[in-house]
Amino acid sequence: MKTDQKLYPVFINSQNVGHQKTMQGIATAITPIQERHVRLPSLIDEKSKLISEFKKELSKKPEVLTLSLQKILDRAVEILKTKLPDFPKGSTPVYLNYFSWPDQLFTGLALKKIKPESILFSLGTPSRHTNSFDLIAIPPGEKIPPLISKKAFHIDTLPNPVDPELVANAAKKWKDKLIYPSTKSKPIITVLLGGSVPIVDSDNKQTEIVPFTLKHANELCNGVIALAEKLGARLLVSTSLRTPQEVEDAVFKKLAPYADYMFPYSKNRLNPYYGMLGLADFIVVTAESTSQISEALCSGKKTVIYTPKSIIKKKDPIHLDFLNKFLSKGYMSKLESFPLQKTGSNRLENPAQIIAQKVHQLVRQRNRNPENQMVKDIPQKPLKQYWG
Repeated sequence: MKTDQKLYPVFINSQNVGHQKTMQGIATAITPIQERHVRLPSLIDEKSKLISEFKKELSKKPEVLTLSLQKILDRAVEILKTKLPDFPKGSTPVYLNYFSWPDQLFTGLALKKIKPESILFSLGTPSRHTNSFDLIAIPPGEKIPPLISKKAFHIDTLPNPVDPELVANAAKKWKDKLIYPSTKSKPIITVLLGGSVPIVDSDNKQTEIVPFTLKHANELCNGVIALAEKLGARLLVSTSLRTPQEVEDAVFKKLAPYADYMFPYSKNRLNPYYGMLGLADFIVVTAESTSQISEALCSGKKTVIYTPKSIIKKKDPIHLDFLNKFLSKGYMSKLESFPLQKTGSNRLENPAQIIAQKVHQLVRQRNRNPENQMVKDIPQKPLKQYWG
């Protein structure tokens, strides 16, 4: 994937850990040189009035860069210029857009005005101005709209930073710190506990929270203990930002006799997460977390999911299709279907690598045909039938 052109991945520094790891995974695949990764604050946080004007103007003529919209973007450009580095001559910024929420789309369009030769990438179909984007990765369960078919491609799961080499190196680093000497010959089950799920609307605004309860915690623990006893395995356990404190306490108390190490995310200590993936023979993960399931599948380890029904039924149909796809193909099993009928062990190729290959291919094409760098005029016909 070598190219003469220096690439600078640009992405919004999200407070959502899963979103941030997704963007970081893509950025690292594009270039492992961390100094080139540009993290931006969300423009929504700074200029809520400006983003409101942007959304209002979009609703009038969604696919047309009207004069009013141009003026709003010009003001965004002035803000963005103060936050961007001076890109070296001949370099190409690659803006990573996450599911086209308003601040993401706003920032991408503004960046394109600053540097027209930049590459705009979207994870998920942009809800507006699809023609402004150069590459679009379509997650599992979504169809590719005909109008973007030449620039869009499917990916199997969420991009992430995980690959076998990363987790193998982390396993070597953490083995003596996480596993008791007396249990090193036993199988390891790594348990990744998610938690309560915020439900958001199309503008990424939270509408409700579906709780991960003590009942869920008890079901999970019973399934994990049964699996550990069947395999003669020891546990490594990690909670997450979304894990309620009472759930974390209950899980740690019940699993303590079976665990070599338990990481309480609430304590904010140095996180051995990748080491826990690398040391695992099995990974048990709560099924509401697409990002953690994606990381487990890309690690090459056998993956088992716990599916709390009251939470999963609140997830969108695309998430359910995602789960069913990998369950049906044997990449993972359900914990509650004990004894396990299937345990997937085929490692998925990390979509971050596929996206990076597409970016580098596009740069090489542009180098051969410089006149094709600029985005063509945006079509005047709206794309309502294709909006996500």
